[in-house]
Amino acid sequence: MNGMLKYVYLRLFALTLGRSYRNSPDNACDDAIMLTGVVLTVPLVFVFTGIAVLFPYVGKHIVSIGSVFIVLLLVVPLMYTVNRKFTTYRRNPAAAAPYSTPTQRAGTFAVLIALLVSAPVAFGMLFRVLLH
Repeated sequence: MNGMLKYVYLRLFALTLGRSYRNSPDNACDDAIMLTGVVLTVPLVFVFTGIAVLFPYVGKHIVSIGSVFIVLLLVVPLMYTVNRKFTTYRRNPAAAAPYSTPTQRAGTFAVLIALLVSAPVAFGMLFRVLLH
């Protein structure tokens, strides 16, 4: 898990360093940490959707007991860990160099967009299942 998290962060750090705006190491590091959090929390939407589709009765109970509270219990410690672990990379932007080629950055961007587009679709499926 640790190596995969570092891999995701460094790819996003290289993506944010290569932008034409907010590309200083400090800004790029902060933005990459935020994007890493998004990439890590989007699967929670898919998990809730999967539970609701496979087990509608359980899915309705998860939402009724406060899914926002459950998500916050999972996301806050996760983001604290990501922030603590990767803040030091602002002093070492060269660590993202292997992922800085245009091809690598384009691949990272495509995966990020795919995640961000598919999350609302999964959310829509979740609400459709829960409301029927």
